[in-house]
Amino acid sequence: MQKITNDFDGVTLFYLCNPNNPTGTITPKNTLSHWVDNAPKNHYFLLDEAYDEYVANPNFESGLAFIKQGNLNVLVAKTFSKIYTLAGLRIGYAVGSKELIELTERCMSLSNTNLSGAVASLASLQDTEFLEYSRLSNLRSRQIVGTT
Repeated sequence: MQKITNDFDGVTLFYLCNPNNPTGTITPKNTLSHWVDNAPKNHYFLLDEAYDEYVANPNFESGLAFIKQGNLNVLVAKTFSKIYTLAGLRIGYAVGSKELIELTERCMSLSNTNLSGAVASLASLQDTEFLEYSRLSNLRSRQIVGTT
């Protein structure tokens, strides 16, 4: 019988939806910061922030803060599917260190973005009025059903 040991020292990817879907729970910034700051060099964090624009909890902090601080082991995935309402166009992006983005691109299809999605996503970034309307509409709806 093979002995099971705890000495794995290979690459590890920690995937976290923050905020979580469908619960809306968050991993507090101090907890996430502890994990990222104390991770071995071969441990990476993929933070899926598809719903981060809806978070009102002050204990939430986007993974972008880790990247701005120079953490090379954090990749943040964003989407235009939720608050920008472009789900049918299947458009999103990732933010991370240059090295991590280059590594990630090796695993991607060369034709992973369509023209409609590219044009709509760029236009939506300029429409801050709609972004705020979407955020407030969602917050009001959550207040009505008592989930805030």
